[in-house]
Amino acid sequence: MTILVSISILALLILVHEAGHFAAARLQGIHASRFSLGFGPAIWRYQGSETEYAIRALPLGGFVGFPDDDEDCPYPADDPNLLRNRPVLDRAVVMVAGVLANLVFAYLVLLVQTGVVGMSLPPTYLPGITLPQIVADGPAAVAGFASQ
Repeated sequence: MTILVSISILALLILVHEAGHFAAARLQGIHASRFSLGFGPAIWRYQGSETEYAIRALPLGGFVGFPDDDEDCPYPADDPNLLRNRPVLDRAVVMVAGVLANLVFAYLVLLVQTGVVGMSLPPTYLPGITLPQIVADGPAAVAGFASQ
């Protein structure tokens, strides 16, 4: 059971990371031909209008595929919406978006956890000390200390 939970959490983190790359590309109008969670043969596949979405057999990674990498690219080589034809800043935004998506996701998880579970309050301390036991005729008893 622990392995399944670990793989599920890892798959969720990978999904958020790859979704960051994908969203950054699509928001800039950059063509993305594939969005895949996992590696190996596809166990589920959906063909959207421009993008193929897939879940693959090994959920230990993921990728966003751009048509620049395809041999049978349906777009002309000089299409301005291919990743390789975009300015360096646009490409950098797509690359950094995965890490930023993970940071935002971590912050949201922290907020939800704090809202649901809460934060522990610091213990309240009373002035003085508490002695659980005083030995009769011991130094504490001779000095006048009393136990509770």
